[in-house]
Amino acid sequence: MTRLLQIQVVVAIGLCVIAAVNAQQGDDILFPFGLGDISVSRRDDVYSDVITPPISVPFFGQSFSSLFVSTNGLISFGGGTSEFSPRHFPWAIPILAVFWSDIDISTTTTGNVTYRPYVRTSDNEVIFERGEAVVRQGSDQFGFRASWMLIATWYEVPAYSTNDTTITNTFQAVLVTDGAQSFVIYNYKEIRWAAAGSQATAQVGYNAGDGDTYHSVAGSLTDDIVNIDERTNIGTRGRWLFSLSNSTIFGCPGDVILPTRSSNPVLYSWIPPVFLNNSWPVDVEFDCSATIDSDCQQQDGYGTFSVGDTEVMYIGTDTSGNQYFCNSTVTVTEVDLVCPLNVTISTDPGSSTARVNWQEPDLTGWDETNFTSTAISGEAFPIGSQRVTYHQWFGINNLVLTCSFEVDVVDDEPPGINGWPDDVIIPAASTIPVPHSWVPPVFSDNSGQSVDVGFGCLATVFNECHQDGYGTFSAGDTEVMYFGTDTSGNQNFCNFTITVKEVDLICPLNVTIPTDPGSSTAIVYWQEPDLTGWDETNFTSTAISGEAFPIGLQRVTYQQWFGINNLVLRCSFEVDVVDHKPPGINSCPDDVIIPAASTIPVPHSWAPPVFSDNSGQSVYVVFGCLATVSNVCHQDGYGTFSVGDTEVMYKGTDANGNGNFCNFTVTVKEVDLVCPLNLTVSTDPGSSTARVNWQEPDLTGWDETNFTSTAISGEAFPIGSQSVTYQQWFGINNLVLTCSFEVDVVDDEPPGINGCPDDVIIPVRSIITVYQSWAPPVFTDNSGQSVDVVFGCSATVSNECHQDGYGTFSVGDTKVMYKGTDTSGNQNFCNFTVTVRVVDLVCPTTFSVVADPGLTSTRVNWQEPDLTGWDETNFTSTADSGDGFLIGEHEVTFHQWFGFNNLVLQCSFVFQVIGQCAPEVTEDAVLGTLFWPVTMAGLIAESTERCQLTTTNAGFPRATRNCSTAPPPQYFYWKEHEIQSCGEAMKTVTVEDIVDVDVTEGNAEEVAEFLVNQTSSNSSSSESDVEAISQILENIVSAGSGDPEVTDAVIETVSNVIINAKETQDSPDSKSSSAIIQSVEAQVSLTLQQEGEVSIQQDTIHVEAVSIDPIDASNGFSFASVQQETAGSRSPQEGSLDGTEIKTFTNASEIPNDVVASIKLPANIIYLLRQGNSTTSLQASFIVYADDTLFQTGVTEGSNGTNNATTKVAGSIVSLAVEGVELKNLTDPVVIDFKILPSVSQEDVDTIKCVFWEFGEESGFWSTEGCQLAEMTDDKVSCDCDHATNFAILVDVKGQKRRDDGLSFTPALDLISQVGGALSVAALAITLVIYLSISKLRTGKSRQIFIHFCFSLLMLYIVFLAGIDNGRGSGGWCVFVGALIHYLSLTTLMWMAVEARNMYVSTVKVFPEDTPRYMIKAGLLAWGSPLIVLTATLAAATESYKHDDYCFISPGLAMYLGLLTPIALILLHNVITFILVMRSLLKVKEASRTEQITKRLQNAVGISALMGLTWCFGFLAIEGATFAFQLLFCVFNSLQGVVVFVMFCARREEVRAAVAPYLRRICCCRVCQAPEFHPDRSYDLPTSQTALGTSSINTASLDLSVSVAVEESREKYVSTEAL
Repeated sequence: MTRLLQIQVVVAIGLCVIAAVNAQQGDDILFPFGLGDISVSRRDDVYSDVITPPISVPFFGQSFSSLFVSTNGLISFGGGTSEFSPRHFPWAIPILAVFWSDIDISTTTTGNVTYRPYVRTSDNEVIFERGEAVVRQGSDQFGFRASWMLIATWYEVPAYSTNDTTITNTFQAVLVTDGAQSFVIYNYKEIRWAAAGSQATAQVGYNAGDGDTYHSVAGSLTDDIVNIDERTNIGTRGRWLFSLSNSTIFGCPGDVILPTRSSNPVLYSWIPPVFLNNSWPVDVEFDCSATIDSDCQQQDGYGTFSVGDTEVMYIGTDTSGNQYFCNSTVTVTEVDLVCPLNVTISTDPGSSTARVNWQEPDLTGWDETNFTSTAISGEAFPIGSQRVTYHQWFGINNLVLTCSFEVDVVDDEPPGINGWPDDVIIPAASTIPVPHSWVPPVFSDNSGQSVDVGFGCLATVFNECHQDGYGTFSAGDTEVMYFGTDTSGNQNFCNFTITVKEVDLICPLNVTIPTDPGSSTAIVYWQEPDLTGWDETNFTSTAISGEAFPIGLQRVTYQQWFGINNLVLRCSFEVDVVDHKPPGINSCPDDVIIPAASTIPVPHSWAPPVFSDNSGQSVYVVFGCLATVSNVCHQDGYGTFSVGDTEVMYKGTDANGNGNFCNFTVTVKEVDLVCPLNLTVSTDPGSSTARVNWQEPDLTGWDETNFTSTAISGEAFPIGSQSVTYQQWFGINNLVLTCSFEVDVVDDEPPGINGCPDDVIIPVRSIITVYQSWAPPVFTDNSGQSVDVVFGCSATVSNECHQDGYGTFSVGDTKVMYKGTDTSGNQNFCNFTVTVRVVDLVCPTTFSVVADPGLTSTRVNWQEPDLTGWDETNFTSTADSGDGFLIGEHEVTFHQWFGFNNLVLQCSFVFQVIGQCAPEVTEDAVLGTLFWPVTMAGLIAESTERCQLTTTNAGFPRATRNCSTAPPPQYFYWKEHEIQSCGEAMKTVTVEDIVDVDVTEGNAEEVAEFLVNQTSSNSSSSESDVEAISQILENIVSAGSGDPEVTDAVIETVSNVIINAKETQDSPDSKSSSAIIQSVEAQVSLTLQQEGEVSIQQDTIHVEAVSIDPIDASNGFSFASVQQETAGSRSPQEGSLDGTEIKTFTNASEIPNDVVASIKLPANIIYLLRQGNSTTSLQASFIVYADDTLFQTGVTEGSNGTNNATTKVAGSIVSLAVEGVELKNLTDPVVIDFKILPSVSQEDVDTIKCVFWEFGEESGFWSTEGCQLAEMTDDKVSCDCDHATNFAILVDVKGQKRRDDGLSFTPALDLISQVGGALSVAALAITLVIYLSISKLRTGKSRQIFIHFCFSLLMLYIVFLAGIDNGRGSGGWCVFVGALIHYLSLTTLMWMAVEARNMYVSTVKVFPEDTPRYMIKAGLLAWGSPLIVLTATLAAATESYKHDDYCFISPGLAMYLGLLTPIALILLHNVITFILVMRSLLKVKEASRTEQITKRLQNAVGISALMGLTWCFGFLAIEGATFAFQLLFCVFNSLQGVVVFVMFCARREEVRAAVAPYLRRICCCRVCQAPEFHPDRSYDLPTSQTALGTSSINTASLDLSVSVAVEESREKYVSTEAL
């Protein structure tokens, strides 16, 4: 639209607003509609069927006979349109835009689009007069009388994708026409919305589709169009009138382009256009605009225009405000004519002129040319120079442009030559010069002038030659030269060469050749003579190669003639033909073989051969006959021959002594014919005959056969026996051989069966018998005779069945059998099964379906009934799954029909459709605004607003409201709400008070703020508080509030929990921590989906969530926690995120190197979004935790619970989540970078591994599955993971020293403990089995103590290996395992103390004590006292046994008092006892010093093992010696059970002797070497000791390491086991 039109639109808007204020909308603004109208289909973006008026409808100069009504507020002409998005005019489609917007009537049950065409009759005169009155009201067409009318109504239509279908628009279009003029009336009853979602707002107006005629009502495509029902252009509010007749413009000038030589203005005139309207006056306005000033007049049609574009505009406006435009552009362009450069060209070949071509001049500033010139391109120019001039004439303003250029033609062509002599070669028989002549060449020039000719002759020898064309030439090459020069100095040359060659003819050597076979001549071939010095030949000769020469000698002569100088060369050679060919033989007889039935000689005759010679003379013939036996044969061709070979020979000799032979052999062979053996064969299947095949008879002594027989192999033989005879005939001597054999055909084929019934399955409703019939099978036999049939019927229950094909069958399988037997005894069977099955049809159970809020119907889906006992279904039902149902109870019946026996099963089920009241907002005088959620009919709704937390009814609804049921068609409605009491105010509220408070969107923010206050830095939270906080956070998330204020408070609460936990050094339990982490992720997701972004920063947790275009993520979209620019070079402190912030990067290459942590999304995220049906935007969230306060666990998945290493997170923990996409099993990994904290020592860097937090059922733990270490530098670790969750890097901080090469011994210590413990378990188990199985090994006090000790130590090993790692993190089970290890450690050491005391009494004291009931007291002490210590420790510090890394008492006061103090006291006692015992044993003297040292060492090892002295290494593992003593502790204590087994079981002779009988039984018959026990041999190490001043030596037997007083002996011996 032009500027003038825009001004007019603004004025029109003002007039419309004024009219709208003054107008009054009547109640009958809409013309009658509804009853009798045609409805447009209730679907989205459709249009009506074609509307065909009886007359054409004029529409701005066009006539249309078809119209269409669209659901989107359009009436289109000529074709329907489904376009739903409003556009700016002009547009290509002719339309009436009544209220063009995206309308969707498919989601509403009340709104509709209807239309009705009217042809004027007396019945509808009133409605036509009403339309004409509106036309008269808005125009001067007082005589207008319509003959056809269309009323289209859009009633209560909602916008597309609206959440509230009660916000609707109602408007109408009335189109009237008399066939010559058309008017349209727009009636707007109520307009409540202007745009559908994010689409453009509505367009109102019309568009002719010609690109020129259109009109948009002011406010179209803006939010102001919603007020169209308050405005008008004819004085009635909500009503608009438009004339659809075109205003005709005559003589609208077209665009024109004017040339000018310079930038001076150009004068131009035109005829002004004439505006005509068929009824209304047209006001014409004029405007002239240009890039520079131009002088133009409206009336006279002329002006002066400068270079550039000047737009001349005429605007016509009729009384209805319709505008018509006549626009033309006057363009003045500066032009110039530029000729080509001067041309210099040579004359054409052979001509005195040159045809000259050039490009036409370049006309700048103009497209078309009409050049005139003094010469045209391609003309012939003579030699010399001349000028070419061009003119360009512009007829529009008579402007002429001129330019010129020069053409210079020069002659640089050499003279031409005619009759150029060719090179010539002349033969010579000797070296004498030869004469030669030629025609001299003729020179001519293209200029027509004479040519000066020069001549020359050059040769290697002297020659005489003349320019006139003759000379005498010697052997060799002579070059003859002519050269011509024209008047321009151009030269040309004619050169040719005369060559004289010396030639000679040399014939081949003489030829001697034999005659040809069978001939008196010989065909003789030879090479032609050799012509030297010349290439071409034209030989003539007296004979030619390949001729026949007779026997004898003759000469052949050759001649060569040279035509150029008539020279002739000759040569000759001799041909000698000789005869040495033997005579020829005709009809030499072939070898012949003659059959003989016996050894008697047989006669034979032949035709003798005929000898002939090539010379034609007679041949002398000699005959001979040679055989192994005597034969009679004659030269004339007959004889008698015996069995064997006879050679017959003829020899012929010609007159020249050449001989030839005819030999042939007569062979007599004895022959015989042997037939095959007799045959017995079965009949062919289904036939009374059998096709019998056999091998032909064996003909011995002969190769070829010509058998004849009474039958041939493959013929059909009937049942029975017959003879077959063969004959062999030998034609050479008419000999016939004969043989025979018998063929016997037998019948062993069973009868055939036709129509054997198939298995059949019969459905029945209950367990009853059913009748079934069938067609009995028909038995036939190949012999054609009758078959005997036997019938049988078997079933699991009694059934009645008959051979004739019927029966009554019970439920189950019944096998029916027919057996047929033919006359030969062959049998066949027809078996089939009749199965009766009980079937049943089981319908779904009763269920309920809830309709969408506010709707009275819904689509209901259900599973089809279950058909039991049958596989295929053909259900019919009274309703289909997915049908729509109104609110209420409905019954659906299903039928299953079985065509086999016409059985019909039926079942029914009932379901209930329940309505829901739509969400609503009400106002209360006391409570203010109340929000009511969707509520099921018949239930009471609770307001979103809740009682404050400081009231006794905290979390209770402020009001309730009943969604009551109602009879159809209303079904349900909201009742008035009732205010509820919040109870009394509370002075204090604790976290535990809020756990059970119901959290909704109405109070989620209040609860979240309460948690912030409760967890603030000046508040302390116990472990129970943290558990309650985690439950409240879960309740907040369950409320589903995405309010940013709620999320801010949640994040601040979590940050406070982390800070408080670090201050109190009391980390939350794993279950509560996992719940808090999941709550944070869920709450961030809610806000991200609602707001599109989240950005929160706390000291210990940062959150950043964004929504971006998926395309922006194609280069590796990343989150990164970086230092703030305001923080300078200050690095964040460990455990805090202060000084850092989260930034996003659309390109991974932009991420700075110095980041705290970063995550890069996988490169294929766009593909993953498409798989997840989320293509509109990518929503991702990134959470950073400062440390692992909420991620406490000692278990890393993949370690099988046996990882004793203490691990910690080496840096921040980051979390990634993408909405709508499950990031699992990714092909492109998620890349996570971590900054290594300065606190991580260099020796711990090598233990770093990439992990993620796995949420378990009770708690979480770190797992390495799907994550791997991709790259590690000095300060950064990169991890690749195939999924998204919480990520971190772990280091082993067990604290062990490393070797100089940097390797860790920690895994070795773990391995030593596990392997040594397992070996000790096996060793102790074997020891206990042996000692408990053999009676004499379990008697005595010392052995009983030893058994108790072994049992306690065995149980300690088992519990340690099975439970210390596997029970960690599991709460009560871990406490049980830790307490059991504590108890068994103390009992084992207590039994060591008992053992030490017993050893002291037996070894050191002179008189051993005899304590009554010693073992009972020892048992109570060793088993009971540790139980007292354990009970006291558990009562005082149960929590010390809970640990996420292992199941044992944690370091602290409880461990020092309950474990280490008792162990230290026991070890102190045992060490002192060990010293005293060893001091006593060292006094014993042995036979040799070596034996003495060995015994003492064995004593020391055995006693220290029993006393547990190796436990002292645990107390020595301090400072720099930590690792050394840890290694000793692991080795000796894990193998303590093995040492006990070796020292006190395997190496003890007494034990081996006791076990020997059992070993012999096990070995059975094999030889087993068991050690022998010698009672007289000493196995103890005797020691001497003075007893109270006496000199007697008392000895006793010491079992194991414990001395036992022997009651039978009053003497005392002190010894120890020889280990």
